[in-house]
Amino acid sequence: MPAWRDRHEALTSALAELPTELNDAELPFDAQLHLALLRAETTVQRGRGLLPPLKRLRLAAPTVDDFNPVETLSSSGAFSKVELVRPSKKLVKSATGPLMVLKTVERRWAFRMRAHHHIRHEVSILRLSRQPDCNGRIPRLIASFLSPTSFHLLMAHAPRGDLWSILEEKTTARDLSSGLPEDWVRPWMAELVDAVEWVHEKGWAHRDIKPQNLLLDADGHLQLTDFGSAAPLQAGTTLIARKHCRVLLGTPDYIAPEVLKHAERIYQEEEDHEEELERSTFGAEEARSQVEQEARAYGAEVDWWACGVVMYELLVGSAPFFAEDISETYERIVHWQDNLAFPSHSAVSSAAEQAIRGLLVAQAERPSSRRIKAFDWFSPIDWSQPRSTPPAYLPPIRADFPANDSFAQSQRSFAPSFDYASFLSSPGLSILRPPPRTVQGAQSEEQGYWEARDYGGLTTLPAEGDFTDDSARAALPSNSSSPAIRAASRPQASAFETPARPLSRLVHLSHAPPTGTAIDGAQQTRSVRSNRRGLSEMDAWREMQEHAWTVGMTARKQRQTQAPAGGSHSNSLPSREGAAPLRGGWPLIETQPVEKSLPEREPEDEGARLGGLERRQRAVVQQLEVIDEKYRGLFELAAKEVV
Repeated sequence: MPAWRDRHEALTSALAELPTELNDAELPFDAQLHLALLRAETTVQRGRGLLPPLKRLRLAAPTVDDFNPVETLSSSGAFSKVELVRPSKKLVKSATGPLMVLKTVERRWAFRMRAHHHIRHEVSILRLSRQPDCNGRIPRLIASFLSPTSFHLLMAHAPRGDLWSILEEKTTARDLSSGLPEDWVRPWMAELVDAVEWVHEKGWAHRDIKPQNLLLDADGHLQLTDFGSAAPLQAGTTLIARKHCRVLLGTPDYIAPEVLKHAERIYQEEEDHEEELERSTFGAEEARSQVEQEARAYGAEVDWWACGVVMYELLVGSAPFFAEDISETYERIVHWQDNLAFPSHSAVSSAAEQAIRGLLVAQAERPSSRRIKAFDWFSPIDWSQPRSTPPAYLPPIRADFPANDSFAQSQRSFAPSFDYASFLSSPGLSILRPPPRTVQGAQSEEQGYWEARDYGGLTTLPAEGDFTDDSARAALPSNSSSPAIRAASRPQASAFETPARPLSRLVHLSHAPPTGTAIDGAQQTRSVRSNRRGLSEMDAWREMQEHAWTVGMTARKQRQTQAPAGGSHSNSLPSREGAAPLRGGWPLIETQPVEKSLPEREPEDEGARLGGLERRQRAVVQQLEVIDEKYRGLFELAAKEVV
């Protein structure tokens, strides 16, 4: 009898023996188990003894030690890690189990950053992978569970990599100034449209679609992954409530214009409501009325904009609005009519260009999935079964993973420990701790977050055959023994990865970038390989803070310099010279009217007293610089765990 089946039976027996006051019998089994394990954890932390059924629950529940690490796929410093693993002999009796992906997030960090990375949303969406109608559109969730310091997600492995890796490898090997063939991209984009439509129908918006989050399974079909930025849609609509949009989320090159506009509005409101900042710093929910929290921010159509950016990038070789400076990227996105252009040498067909231009439009004009499927470029696609057609290109599967995981396990076992709790409690990191409240209130809030009662808990047990069925591992192509092919498909770890750049499953090639491409007669330096923002975790965080501020600050400066003589001015960006006609100061963006008008403010002269939010923002950035220097050694030590 398989080892996991034995442990599952032990869990069932121990849970049934719990006293009534310790067992939420009206809940599903996984939710009961989740709350019981949290009670056991709290009891141990308070130095009390456990009842025998709780002891058996803790012994039989999944733990990180049940999985042998094979390779680190990505790491956000000391706070999160994505590993390729195999189930150990504690779960299976065979010598080698199937490859799986284990995502680990440090719990205290996840709670502090819960407005930036929605763990509970991610679990909820991944659980949909177990429904029959998923049809492989997203990776299958095998298990999710808590450990004393971390939260873990175990998912099926997509062995053929991601589209970003393919774009990096193929464009460098073929021609830096061009993208991938349309015959390759069309079926992938069709499967992406199908996956996004399915996610929307399930009541969610992804909000971070990019090539790194588009995986290929063993059959070469596309899977949409990484739902940490996802938000629920309001019932019966495609709208996202403001309470899920309090911070700027996503990846700069793929953010829709209306997201930036909403961010500007939020930052303006923050400045006008400085007294609420103590409750909102770094993403905690603010003390606003329920009506304001539920009001519309923007809609699921932000995903269709991102699909258009992805399609452009795959076919052209670079993102349409990429700039080395993130604030310039935001500026290009806001004024997208002026900056959406195709290189003169581009081989993109007129039908493909029409499809891209049909996606990269104003919010009110963005098409539905039904209209997208009717694009001429998608005419060869059978939308009744878009995943039935074999892909035009099938990337190779790696075959050089170690058969014996004992060395990798020893590396994890003897890695230097890191006291995250003490680190986050350091006086120098006071900006990472909760705002001043009672200790009991803060602990109760964090406990409630991890209980996740409204989400059915966070524990998901594996199915009986998850650790024994290895059907997901496809046979290696006959020419896979070639060293060149193995080298091309081997993921390389970059020096640092961040929450904004979480994946490193790409080939870092050393070829020189192109000198530039001519677009509409003007030379613009756009390197395919230069559009990665190589930053350490703290640098990326600092840039996110700095450039999120520029979303609102740039608009205010422009209004001040261009305000009418009478002193009154609009709450919107002015039109740039030569730009298309604007509505409300923003280029052809239709959004819901602001629920309340902002009071008019007198423009400040250069050098005048900084506004409250700007002053606070600069202080935060300075603190981050001090932290980066003070704890550099600790960050480097933690990074060595994944080398």
